[in-house]
Amino acid sequence: MERCPSCKSRLKAESIDCSRCGAELQWVILCEMIAKQQLNEAIYSLVQQQPQQAAAALAQSLSYQKTPMALLLRDFLHHKYGRFG
Repeated sequence: MERCPSCKSRLKAESIDCSRCGAELQWVILCEMIAKQQLNEAIYSLVQQQPQQAAAALAQSLSYQKTPMALLLRDFLHHKYGRFG
């Protein structure tokens, strides 16, 4: 995370609180980590030819954070398999 989601101030590396507005960011950071982990799981499952597991992991990832990569993978699954989730 480069900017505070509350005040949009630039964050210092490894910061868990915003120096400008004081927002506590540890839960936001945790959600980003979980989203990334689930996205990696979705990609791995897709490589392993397991589209249902990929869709489930991707749904979890998107529930935490909608990254461009996750949205692209969602569109790919929808196009290739005609469904998502």
